[in-house]
Amino acid sequence: MSSQSEAPVLRATKLVREFYGFRAVNNLDIEIMEGHIHALIGPNGAGKTTVFNLLTKTIPPTSGNIFLRGRDITRMPAADVARQGLVRSFQISAIFPSLTVLENVVVALQRPAGLATQLWRSRRALNPLYGRAEELIDSVGLSAWATRQAGELPYGRKR
Repeated sequence: MSSQSEAPVLRATKLVREFYGFRAVNNLDIEIMEGHIHALIGPNGAGKTTVFNLLTKTIPPTSGNIFLRGRDITRMPAADVARQGLVRSFQISAIFPSLTVLENVVVALQRPAGLATQLWRSRRALNPLYGRAEELIDSVGLSAWATRQAGELPYGRKR
């Protein structure tokens, strides 16, 4: 048995994903060690993106298990997994470039607040979302950018 410091931070066993009879991932066993650099390489269509989507819970596996820091997250919703620190980052940043950083975050908060289809709402109706948006912006170190247009941010800050 390995020590806790040698335990994988992320592990999948016998991971399978099928799409309408096509097996995109077939019995994958993988261990991701904290502090190590890992690579997943292969030709187009080899299943690399599917593996990332499985590990980050963007899509559910057909079978197999996924463990984060030893805890089985296989059936856990993606949002709960994200709260534990495992998220997927996409190459293209989906922002509203002419809105401020704060306004972009408020737009993102409208859906969980049940206001996603009400983009025409007044600032007063959306005021309760601004406090939470400011907290989130602060938590990622972007407070100094909150009033800037999101399109002006450097690529790394947009992400």
